[in-house]
Amino acid sequence: MFRTFLSVILAASIASVFPQSSSAETMPKMVSVSVHYGDLNLATDAGAQTLLQRLNAAGRRVCGGRTSPRSIMMYQLRRACIREKVSTAVAELGSPVVTARLASRNEKMTASR
Repeated sequence: MFRTFLSVILAASIASVFPQSSSAETMPKMVSVSVHYGDLNLATDAGAQTLLQRLNAAGRRVCGGRTSPRSIMMYQLRRACIREKVSTAVAELGSPVVTARLASRNEKMTASR
């Protein structure tokens, strides 16, 4: 069975960053990325880790390219966007192993700050 997961939309994430405009040309584009995971066993730590890597890659595509190191605000907004998209996707998936792996990773990131 071929499973596809994660469809994320960028417009809501960046709408608050850019001023509102009546022009359709200046409105952010909708971006959706599908993440395939039919080849993974999500009941294992290895499968959960691989899915999280794929979700992070999809989040980076949806939330935009690399930002300049000089633009701390844009870097922080991009990182928050990626975290939000990955967290939302994991919550929608409902896999206990993937959820636990994400929580563990988030705890390590928080502790290292």
